Amino acid sequence: MTQDSLTRTVKDTASAAKEDLAQVADKAKSAIRAEAEARAELGKDIVSDQGMKLADSLRSDADDLQARMQNVLAQGVADLSEELRQTNLTTILEGTQDFARRHPGAFVAGAALAGFALARFLRASEPARPAAITHGNTLG
Repeated sequence: MTQDSLTRTVKDTASAAKEDLAQVADKAKSAIRAEAEARAELGKDIVSDQGMKLADSLRSDADDLQARMQNVLAQGVADLSEELRQTNLTTILEGTQDFARRHPGAFVAGAALAGFALARFLRASEPARPAAITHGNTLG
């Protein structure tokens, strides 16, 4: 072998090795990317599952809290009803007048609120009226 052919062989071998190394690097890069994507997808699924568990837990806690609040409200109404039953009318009127003198703003607001609540209750208790029948063109 001559010097030129030996140099050419070394260059060809080096070039082939370089190409092989580039292919191996590309395959490794693709494999690493695929593994990273798979792990990221798994991590995303885990975080999503934990988020759903947290949401379910919060909903359950909210339902429990709402039930407790309703129980407290129901007990308050029951206590108020029982006290109303055991108190004579004169004492109730005197207590109402005393409260109105001490807290006039709260008394007026409470009276307005009670009036609105009573109006809504009475309106809801009315039987449904049939829809009005219109004749002719109402647009003009």
